This record gives sequence, C-alpha cells and structure tokens, in this order.
Amino acid sequence: MKKRIMAFLLAGVMLLALAACTQPAEIEEDETMASFDLWVDDDGAEIDPEVTKGEDGTLTYKLRTKSYSHWYINEEGGYDYLSETKIKTGDDWYYYDIDFSTADTAFIVMDPWCDWADDYLNEYFGAVTEKTTLPLMQAAAESGHKVIILTNDPANFKYNTKITPGLQELVDAGKAELLYHSDWPQDKFLAKLDEEGITKLIYTGYASNMCVITRDLGISKMIGKGKQLFFVPECSAAMEHADTWETQEVHKATTFIIGQVQAKLIDFEDIYNVLKK
Repeated sequence: MKKRIMAFLLAGVMLLALAACTQPAEIEEDETMASFDLWVDDDGAEIDPEVTKGEDGTLTYKLRTKSYSHWYINEEGGYDYLSETKIKTGDDWYYYDIDFSTADTAFIVMDPWCDWADDYLNEYFGAVTEKTTLPLMQAAAESGHKVIILTNDPANFKYNTKITPGLQELVDAGKAELLYHSDWPQDKFLAKLDEEGITKLIYTGYASNMCVITRDLGISKMIGKGKQLFFVPECSAAMEHADTWETQEVHKATTFIIGQVQAKLIDFEDIYNVLKK
C-alpha cells in the first residue's frame, strides 16, 4: 500500500512539474523594454518649414525626417568609431532636415484598392485613405507635386485593381498618374523618374508589411537605386494579425523596420501642414 501511495505522490509531483514547464513565463517590467510611439517626434527640435516659390512656380520646403539607428550618428550623418573595428552604439531616433521641392519629389500611393476580396479590408484600408492619404495627395497635387498611384491591371485581375473614388477623381482630373505594375518594370520606372528629374520618393499605401515594401517598385526593392526614400506611416496600414487590427502592432513594427534601414519617416501632420500653406 505504501508503495502504491508513494507512486501516486510521485506521479502527482511529475504532473505539477510538467504543468509548470508548459506555462508561459511572466515577463517582468523593465525600463529597457518601455514602449515607444512611432508617430511622435518627442525629441526632435521643431524647424521652420518655410515654403518658397520660384519664378517657375516650383515650391521648395524643408521637413524634419527621422530614422532609428543602433549605431550612434553624429552631426555629419556618419558613425563615430571607438576603434578601427568598433562603432559607437547609441540606440535612438536620429533626425534629418531634408529639402524637398515639387521639381524633385514624387508621392507614391501603393495599391489603394477599394475592391479587395474581403469587405473588412475595403473598410479598414479605405478609412485610412479617407482620413490621411487622400487629403495628403490632394494637397500634394495642388502644390504641383507628381502623384503616382500604382495598382494591378484589371485586364489581368478580377479584384485588387480599383482604387478608391477620391484618388480616382485625382487621376480623372489629370492631377495624379495611374500606373499598372505589369507595365512598369523597375528599370523602366527608374528611367521615367530620371527623365522627370525625380530624386525623392515619398511612399504611402497598402499594406505596409506587404506591397509597400515588397513590390518591384516598393521601398525594399528601390534601395540603392539612386533615389532618396521616405515613408509616411499614418498614410498606410498593415495586414495585421487576427487580434491586432485595432492596436496596429504589425504596422508599428513594420514602420520601425522601415525607419531603421529602408526609408526615413515623415510625420503626416508635418508634411500636410506645409503643403496646405
């Protein structure tokens, strides 16, 4: 009997130990794990975004952009070295005052569809377009900026081709250019930009973690092609997980990655307020 009781006790202890091993460990709060807001430039000193207009009608203005770096970036925009083989670390947001003009800067709207195969996506992304993307593109077009809207050719796709009505109105009015992905391989697109004097591309559109970065004309593929790349997070959104559509955790993470190595970030209010002057 004693042996049988001991066996039961031992089995119970083993089950408890196994259960403890399968429980997720609680993460203790740590100051180094503090959350941050990608949308606010808390540490960036404000600049005067004075807008000037040339005799030819060209608008020029300066904006503060930002990117995140593990390495310390000095005032000259380079790295400080601790030794020949070590770079000084300084995890932080770094700020860059960039000159833009209607002559050298184009806005890209990636796949702003209103005919997704999922009604929820039409509503979700459409709300972002109406709130930020469309007003910014209207202001950009009125200021004289080139606005390029990219989508699929309806001759080749049954859905994911139609752009939102407000953006379509810009196209119909000749204030924005609609291009089909299949018609514009990267080399042809770059040649077009060179011919038009475009050296800076400001990206918006959907989804940030998919088409915006992975398309042939998207941010990741355009790195190292001789263009300065920028991204407006508020004019975009990601394909989220089932439980992150409200918090936008995937979009925030994607924005952080873009801001690290792919493109400098521009605050929506900063650029919209400048273009509406």
